[in-house]
Amino acid sequence: MRSRANGRSGAAAARKGALVTPRRKRLLAVVAIVAGVGAATALATLAFQDNLLYFYNPTQVLAGDAPGGRTFRIGGMVTQGSLKRTDGTLEIRFVVTDYQHSIPVRYEGLLPDLSAKGRASSHTDG
Repeated sequence: MRSRANGRSGAAAARKGALVTPRRKRLLAVVAIVAGVGAATALATLAFQDNLLYFYNPTQVLAGDAPGGRTFRIGGMVTQGSLKRTDGTLEIRFVVTDYQHSIPVRYEGLLPDLSAKGRASSHTDG
């Protein structure tokens, strides 16, 4: 049988070992912070994946590398003379090329300044 030191019972001695020391508190705080940062990073990554838009050049689009049924951006040069505006709307049609392949684009909205003829272009396509 074990001797009881300082008149403590076995249950009281067991409780003393279960006390949270300052070192254990710091460790728990660090673990909680790391877990919180990890969870926040995972949630942010999942949210951004739905909102990210990747650039694809016409060669990649024609090769099927661009996602089907999802918005993506096409980048390249606007072919000179291909810019056609539809009167009364914000619809614009033009051809984008990467000098290997060309692809027609239909864009609705205000064009960025880079969309002039013969300049680099990037547009959202669906």
